[in-house]
Amino acid sequence: MGRIVLEQGFCEEILEKCLVGRISTINQDGYPYTVPVHFAYSQGKIYIHGRAKGAKIEHLCKNDRVCFEVDQMEKLVLHESGSACKVNTEFQSVVIFGKGKILKDPKEKEFALGLLIAKLTPEYQGQAINPERINATGIIEITVEQMTGKQYP
Repeated sequence: MGRIVLEQGFCEEILEKCLVGRISTINQDGYPYTVPVHFAYSQGKIYIHGRAKGAKIEHLCKNDRVCFEVDQMEKLVLHESGSACKVNTEFQSVVIFGKGKILKDPKEKEFALGLLIAKLTPEYQGQAINPERINATGIIEITVEQMTGKQYP
């Protein structure tokens, strides 16, 4: 049994259940820069929060192309032969290519923060967010251009 390529609906389910993803930007020397981030997905967009300054923000200001990845390993699948070379992994993964931008509009930032709160800390959902905190928070919005998913088995 080989890897299965997933349809968009299955990819979106994986994005909903994974709490940590990895964003890759391109640094000033042309190298990929990948960091783990908390995120939320909604209607073809990934939202990431963090500091309003830093490497990924600087990179996005110069090159808006990004890659975003999530994965979930379920377990190792040992082979009946007893060979380590034939061990496989049950997993699910999604890879996204898109364009990233830094949100500036306070209402857009508040919307993104609401999505992140609902996903990561639902016990705080519905609480007002201090406008100063909204302004001080960096929010990256990735518009999905291509999304692929795989799973085994």
